[in-house]
Parts: sequence; C-alpha cells; structure tokens
Amino acid sequence: MKNLFKLIILIILVASCASIPAGDTSRTSLDWPGTYTCDKMTITLRENLTYKAQIGEVEIRSSFHWDKKGQRICLENLNVKSSCKKFKVGENKLIPLKNSGKPIKDGKMLRKQ
Repeated sequence: MKNLFKLIILIILVASCASIPAGDTSRTSLDWPGTYTCDKMTITLRENLTYKAQIGEVEIRSSFHWDKKGQRICLENLNVKSSCKKFKVGENKLIPLKNSGKPIKDGKMLRKQ
C-alpha cells in the first residue's frame, strides 16, 4: 500500500512538471503587444492575439498565432504579395521570416514605436 501511494505521488509530480514551460519565451517574457513599423508597413499586435496591418494603402485586421516554442508569430489572412506572414519576435522588434522559418536576407526589421 505504501508503494502504491508513492507511485501515485510520483505520477502527480511528473504530470505537473509537464505543464511548466521550459524557460522564458518571447511570448512570456517580452512586452510584445504594440505597434511596429518599417517603411510603408505598420503592424499592431494585441494581447488578444489579433493584429492590424497597414501595408501601403491596404489595411488588414485578423488574428495571429504563436509557434509551439513561443518565439515566432504567423499573421493569418495576410494576403499581400509583398509581405511575409511570419515574424520572429524580439526585444522591441519583429524580424521577417521565410516560410522555412529562416530570416529573410535583407529583410527590414520592424521596430516597436
């Protein structure tokens, strides 16, 4: 009976550890909500996982989601040919990414206002 009790406690401890994030992520440790700009592009990220993008004369409002690691975002319904949909979220910046997840060479970083 004693061993069964120890086994149950061990299972509870292991299960509770699985839900603890493995360190800080951009999503949890950065002040990411806000407005980011570069040239003719402005993106506003909101805590409720929605965004507003102004690209030239085109305005888009939709949602975005984080990757599993909490480092990158993907803007949904962004159908402007000249714009990427994925960004790495850094300290006061958004870094444009290719679909593969690698930074776009010569891609201009958006800075937080």
